[in-house]
Amino acid sequence: MTKTVRVKIGGNEYNLRSDDETKVREVAGAVDAQFRQMQGISKEQSTATLSILTALNIAEQEYDTRQQQRIDKAYMAAEVEKMVAYLRQSYPSEKPEKTSTESASLPRTVAAPPQANPATSKP
Repeated sequence: MTKTVRVKIGGNEYNLRSDDETKVREVAGAVDAQFRQMQGISKEQSTATLSILTALNIAEQEYDTRQQQRIDKAYMAAEVEKMVAYLRQSYPSEKPEKTSTESASLPRTVAAPPQANPATSKP
């Protein structure tokens, strides 16, 4: 159910419509915090300029997050490929047959390969 949510950003009140009041308040709070941070750094700037700087700051954070997600996804894909290669090497004669009623499974005695510490290894 859509409802009107009143929020304050940069000292101005806004009435926003949403189905998720909690989300709107949380997002508006984050924007307000960014706006106030810009306001503290650039005291002489107009509200319009501060708004643009705030938007650019948030967009940069979003860009960085997406970039990190791409890096993490590539890293995970590479790690999965290493695991698949290890399992194929460990069981070269095993050729599981897949049927429509059953799925192939690995033997229970598979030893896990040594794992790299993700905090210190780089993709």
